[in-house]
Amino acid sequence: GVRYRSQEAVAHVEAYKAIGASPVTIDVANTMTSLQTGVVDGFDNTPLFAMATTWYQGLDDDERNLILSKHSYQPGIVVYSKKWFDTLPKDIQEILLTVPYDLTTWGRDQVRKMEPVLIKNLVRYGYEIHDPSSAELQKFKDKEKGVPENVAKQVGPAGQKLLKAVRTALAN
Repeated sequence: GVRYRSQEAVAHVEAYKAIGASPVTIDVANTMTSLQTGVVDGFDNTPLFAMATTWYQGLDDDERNLILSKHSYQPGIVVYSKKWFDTLPKDIQEILLTVPYDLTTWGRDQVRKMEPVLIKNLVRYGYEIHDPSSAELQKFKDKEKGVPENVAKQVGPAGQKLLKAVRTALAN
């Protein structure tokens, strides 16, 4: 199958395998070189990330295809140590505990507003854009049906518990 740069996460690797691709786990820092040297044939990420990392430049002109697959959503998180957090004044702690939630919707909206502009830029750089139909997207979904269970099984009891919690939350 097509060799895709995969994040070093079992969920990504298993999803690629399910659709018949050959995942190659590569960290962010080595992705551009891997694209340029042919170690991988492509990558998945948002137009924003492709532009910000300049990965879009890593493929030859005749290989520039973008599929708007909508196959995953990856939220960003802010991580800090409890030791550091506990040194902050209470008002700053409160801001850190509440503002990120408030900014989530705003940030997601801003990224979505940027996407059409970014896609136009990718077209300018020679990318052919494919926006799959619902039927085409369903084929991917069908192939990936067992991936969550497979990943949860590999992760162990904690993974199975998390999958159950996610499915319960989505059902409500």
